[in-house]
Parts: sequence; structure tokens; C-alpha cells
Amino acid sequence: MWSDYENQGWPARYLFDGRARLFEYHYGEGAYDETERAIQELVGVERELLAPIRPEDAPGARLLAQSEDRHGSYSGPYEAGGVWAVLDGAGVVTVNGGSPEQLELAVSHPGAYPLLEHERHTSGRLTLEIDPGVSCLATCFTPGIA
Repeated sequence: MWSDYENQGWPARYLFDGRARLFEYHYGEGAYDETERAIQELVGVERELLAPIRPEDAPGARLLAQSEDRHGSYSGPYEAGGVWAVLDGAGVVTVNGGSPEQLELAVSHPGAYPLLEHERHTSGRLTLEIDPGVSCLATCFTPGIA
């Protein structure tokens, strides 16, 4: 699908109409109001838009650029509003062992797992310890509020 649609970013949202024709798309985070308006147009309703779930999703929120996503497991410095890992297998991942924000995360299925979440853009150091039964396919960073 990535190649078929010549995808230019991640995440990507594609909205199709009832005849399977591409109606609207968006690359990257944000534009939630525009997507919600497009859905309302497709289903023929006009309602007040939902409030943003996260502060960084609010229209006009000023975000700072995050560290670049890394293939595989990454430990080291980062700048972001949040850190995620794409994990597979079964076992435990320890995040920032020995620190006040230490997290032991039980992995039981493939997916994107949140590791760290900050209220604002933060500079930090990430340390991942991964059980042998777990594979880390990518370490991802999300933008944070300036």
C-alpha cells in the first residue's frame, strides 16, 4: 500500500468515499479538524468538532521537531514529547532502568508501545533493556509542545 499510494509521510490517513474513491488524505500528525470535517461531509452531518485529546493536537499548537526515528532498539540522547517502540514477541522491556521514570513494560503481542510521555518538548536520555524474547523493530519519537 505504501508504494501504491506513493506515501510521502508517516503516519498517513486516507479517507475513501462509499465508492472506494480517495476523498481526502493527510501525511503526518495533526490536521485532525480537517479530517473530522471531511468525515462529516462524507456521512452528511454537520456537528461541533471534538476537542483535541492531547494538547499537541490542538489547532495552532507550536511543536518542536523531534529526534529522528531509529531502526531497531535505540539507547541514547533524544528530544521529543514522547517515545514509542515498535515491539514484537513476548517478554519485558525496561525503559531508563534505575531512573525515577523507570518503566517495566510487559510485551505480549506485536504493536507500538508508549515508553515515555512528556508534557512538553524534552531533552532526555533513553536506555532500553530488552528481554531476548522481544524484538524492537523501531524506536520512534513524537513532537512535543514548545
